[in-house]
Amino acid sequence: MQKKPAVALFGGSFDPPHLGHLEIVKKVLALKEVDKVLIVPTYLNPFKSKFAVEPKKRLLWVKEAFDMPGVEMSDFEIKQKRPVYTVETVKELGKKHNIKYIVIGADNLKSITKWKDFDYLNDNFIWIVATREGRELNPKFALADTSSALVIGNRGTEVKPRRTLRVRLRFPPAPLLPSTNASDASSNAKFGLNLEPLKQYILIDIQKDVSSSEIREGKKFDFLIEKIKPQVLLEYNLIGKD
Repeated sequence: MQKKPAVALFGGSFDPPHLGHLEIVKKVLALKEVDKVLIVPTYLNPFKSKFAVEPKKRLLWVKEAFDMPGVEMSDFEIKQKRPVYTVETVKELGKKHNIKYIVIGADNLKSITKWKDFDYLNDNFIWIVATREGRELNPKFALADTSSALVIGNRGTEVKPRRTLRVRLRFPPAPLLPSTNASDASSNAKFGLNLEPLKQYILIDIQKDVSSSEIREGKKFDFLIEKIKPQVLLEYNLIGKD
């Protein structure tokens, strides 16, 4: 029987999509063990009270912005017309897709243990954590230029990227293992990165230092994806501010 492609689930509001998201997708696809990235725009993030642009329009942007080999979109969450938890999404889409990885931004680490059924997600999936220019990272985490990334955790799975990536590794007893004393815990908190709850993870560096909220606030237009830029500027009433 033919093996199902290994899928990395990448959910988010994409309000709007930007070059940082695009870089994440490309770097995740560069991992040899990831055959496909499944992008799932939210109807409404469970941790938010509202969205800026209506979901169907964001879905269209996502389809246009990430139209490339190895990428598939799903409107599952949008069709529910309500906030949908990641655990519900992976269970439903897992009926069709072989989901092995969940892609998150480092900013999600602050609330990751509050996710619904976090323990289930943590036990069954490998996290791919995207950081923005290392600014959320404790500087004690060494940076490795390597063609072989190690997934951390009980399984000790090895993941070899298709091309060389800048990947942060945590694999005992390698020297890249951060210490867990009180001062380091405090430093991790200061830099917004607490990896301790995650059983297995890969860290990828994203050089595009931008967030969707910054674009909505009229900043960093250079990080808009060109093919959807006119639509985004019009939708957020940013014409003339770029």
